[in-house]
Amino acid sequence: MGSSSSGSNSSYSGSTSSYSGSGSTSISGSSSSASSSSGGGVVTRTTVAELKLIIDTNLSDESLQAYIIGANAFVTEVLGDDSTLSDSLKTEIEKWFAAHMIASSQERQAKKEGAGGAEIEYIGYYTAGLGSTSYGQMVLTLDTTGKIRAYTGKQPRIFAIPQFDE
Repeated sequence: MGSSSSGSNSSYSGSTSSYSGSGSTSISGSSSSASSSSGGGVVTRTTVAELKLIIDTNLSDESLQAYIIGANAFVTEVLGDDSTLSDSLKTEIEKWFAAHMIASSQERQAKKEGAGGAEIEYIGYYTAGLGSTSYGQMVLTLDTTGKIRAYTGKQPRIFAIPQFDE
């Protein structure tokens, strides 16, 4: 961090982010939390500009901010008070989790594409959770506590047992 980034209305000189909902993001200072006036003053760790560095998307900045807010809520719930993870690592986890949410919903990752027969095959399965995208796999890698894997682990399933007439 500490480098400068050019993009749509963004300036970067630290790691505190403030989001106004207008598509402009300014970053200054050295704190790793940010204040956002969209969504009722939600404090996030990462920014739209940082998210755009890892995922190519046509979504608006407002849409990306909504994903960041969702990722922030999850990371805060699962890892928020864990002092074994640095704030910068939590910021990275939040960014990669936001990208995972985008890639598993509005902009899924293509595994195989076609032209003549108009075929497309997507990476992963919804039941694979964070393992279904490369972004989610990075979240699992970055979480050295294992709390996210445990939190999102086995999902309950219902199986029908056939009844045999005797």
